[in-house]
Amino acid sequence: MPVPKLPPDLGILLTLGVSLAGWITGGVLAGRWIDQHWGLQPWGTLGGALVGITGSALTVYRIVRHLDQKQG
Repeated sequence: MPVPKLPPDLGILLTLGVSLAGWITGGVLAGRWIDQHWGLQPWGTLGGALVGITGSALTVYRIVRHLDQKQG
């Protein structure tokens, strides 16, 4: 039985998904920690979420740029 071929960029795409989840989850958790310790509800969580979204957007940009350079 032949072994199925995997797409060549599967590792990069998996990295993208894990990175997005990690950035956003880490940002929200850090924001919640700030809220609990410094009493800044809801600003710590919102700030952490924004940091996570920004970090994930930069990661998407870098990966897309890498894939574009690889194909070009």
